[in-house]
Amino acid sequence: MTALWRVFFAALVLWAGSLFAAAPEQPATIDAKNLRVDREKQMAYGEGDVVVRYRDLTLRADKARYNIATDEIWAEGNVRLNRQNQEWVVPSAYYNLKTRAFKTETARGVFDSLTLRGENIHLTGSNRYSLSKATLTTCDYEQPHYRLEATRADVWPGDRVMLYNVTLRFGHVPVFWFPVLAWRLNERENPVGLAVGQSSREGFFVLTQYRVALTRNLQTTVHVDGRTKRGPAGGLDFDYYYGNAVGSVKGYYSRDTSSPDATDVLFGRTIPRNRWRGEWQHKQQLPNDVDITVNVSKQSDSDFMDDFFQSRYQREGEPASVADVTKRGENYTLSVMAQPQLNPFLPEVERLPEAKLSINRIRVGNTPLFYESETSAGYYHNTPGRTNDPILVGNSPRADTFHQVLLPQQYFGWLSVIPRAGIRGTWYLRDATGLSPSNEVHRLLYTAGVESSFKLWRAWDDIEQPRWQIQGLRHIVEPFLDYQWIGSPNEHPDNLLQFDTYRYYTLANGARMLVTRYHALEFPANTAMDALDRMNLVRFGVRQKLQTRRDDRPWDLATLEAWTEYRLEPTVEQGETIRDFSELFTTLRLSPFSWCALDAGSRFHFQKAELAELNTDAVVFDRDRWSVNLGNRFLDGDCNLAGGRFSYRLSRHWLAVVEQWFDMQDGTWLHQEYKLQQETHDWLIHYGFRRIGQRLREDENLFFVSVSLKAYPSIRIGRQ
Repeated sequence: MTALWRVFFAALVLWAGSLFAAAPEQPATIDAKNLRVDREKQMAYGEGDVVVRYRDLTLRADKARYNIATDEIWAEGNVRLNRQNQEWVVPSAYYNLKTRAFKTETARGVFDSLTLRGENIHLTGSNRYSLSKATLTTCDYEQPHYRLEATRADVWPGDRVMLYNVTLRFGHVPVFWFPVLAWRLNERENPVGLAVGQSSREGFFVLTQYRVALTRNLQTTVHVDGRTKRGPAGGLDFDYYYGNAVGSVKGYYSRDTSSPDATDVLFGRTIPRNRWRGEWQHKQQLPNDVDITVNVSKQSDSDFMDDFFQSRYQREGEPASVADVTKRGENYTLSVMAQPQLNPFLPEVERLPEAKLSINRIRVGNTPLFYESETSAGYYHNTPGRTNDPILVGNSPRADTFHQVLLPQQYFGWLSVIPRAGIRGTWYLRDATGLSPSNEVHRLLYTAGVESSFKLWRAWDDIEQPRWQIQGLRHIVEPFLDYQWIGSPNEHPDNLLQFDTYRYYTLANGARMLVTRYHALEFPANTAMDALDRMNLVRFGVRQKLQTRRDDRPWDLATLEAWTEYRLEPTVEQGETIRDFSELFTTLRLSPFSWCALDAGSRFHFQKAELAELNTDAVVFDRDRWSVNLGNRFLDGDCNLAGGRFSYRLSRHWLAVVEQWFDMQDGTWLHQEYKLQQETHDWLIHYGFRRIGQRLREDENLFFVSVSLKAYPSIRIGRQ
């Protein structure tokens, strides 16, 4: 068809649309090698490479008829209908552009990595298509290695596929039957999971999961599990999506028949026979920038997560329950939070509730001054659980307010200086020692400080080393300084209940270390309001970068940051008097090429003149052929781990992986894993052995075979 014909037909469709459509819209366009238009009948006929385009839809066929008045299309021969990253392939079809009505005898639909085949496809809702004798698979062969066969199926494009009376077949062999099966099109999830294995802790186990969409916005996952050393178990998960709200409700129960292990006996813990966990997670955005967050978790005992969901426990730690409503404005944030401890055997600071108003940094009128503040009030209760932590005691209402004025300045066009001064007042209904006659405590303290930084750089644009992929060099140096002074408060922290305080980690040798390694100096970033005492110190350091250009973008070859603190007045921390310099912190990242990198972080103790902490991670790889990861974790008085991961592709379909972690301090192999990965046309199969070292109980040995669909490489069938 000539360009003149295409212009003429587009004009004709536009004219016809103005006569027949309820409102003016972007018209459909049709192109073909041979195109004929019947104005009287309002029909267009195309033959040879017919292409119809309308909004986000494209229809291709060997031959087609298009009714301009009703927006109906009858297409024949190699028909392909594309819309929203989905494709239907049919020999012939009827389609209505306005109503999306779609009818065909046989069809093959491609949805990302899924292929759906069926018969008698037709529109049964505003965005739902039904078909009979359906098959679903991720295998792209004409005769797939495996498939799900269903008597009928419903498809919501861009959302999900529902299969009814489903049989899973490998080749022609039926393996499993499901009454209903849902497969979401916009998520990388497997609807069915199965794991079978042997573990020294659990014995022989069978773990299954089966997910089905109950409605468009609600789906459930059923878990039916069995372990020879722990007994039967099962659970239900409900995931929901309604407008701006998303959440999940999960429950799991086990009739545990195992005996207490060595750690249970050592710490005097009793493991119940009936073990369970329930949780609710909810997030919702309301109008006017209001957010709701709910996390509720309740379980039968402290070891439940470690025994049944070990991977999640290692990632997330102990569960916490909290409900929060936050309103964000242009210059403020207002929140109300409740944080009860529903599991009395776990430590927690309960907030029942806490209200907080934060005023963002704002200019004071037309002056160069800026103001910020934070005010909170609530009822707080320390629950130590089974830790017997002497800090986690007591309960009291508390009200706190902090106000600060800042004067940001820039000198010489490059030196940033921000002096600040503030005042903080805190009220407690009860004290920590009972020495106060009224039992009330009013704490007042003053703060002042200054933050300063500047940036220097030098460039060498004429340096080029193609072998090292160097196209010019630039060195950036950014010194920084943060000084903080807190006057002596009228109440010592020992006389205050510690709700918001510094938290410490107990090392293997009995020493304690800050959980966060270091804390913020300035307020309100420093949230340890109950532990505040006289302070007079300066934190200073330097950030450095060495950059080049690659692909017309900056590339960081090296990044180094080092900082320390100098105490202008001696301080006592954990019974130790610290003078002058405390510790030197450094972080280093080297990335000379895209195929190798090194990350390192260290902490050096000046007074002890010894290395307190060192963490390194190095990686070198050759695309998909091999990779080497090496690292260490050194913490003085606690551990000295060394290990890494090595992978090597033996052939196109086989990959070998070895992972080791060894504690050089006490000679314990903490983790050993040897794995072979087989890649088939449809599956990724892992065969391996894993040994997890335990210092207080018997080591765990696990032989496993895990399977994941190649189309969903991040999803593993089973829960290891």
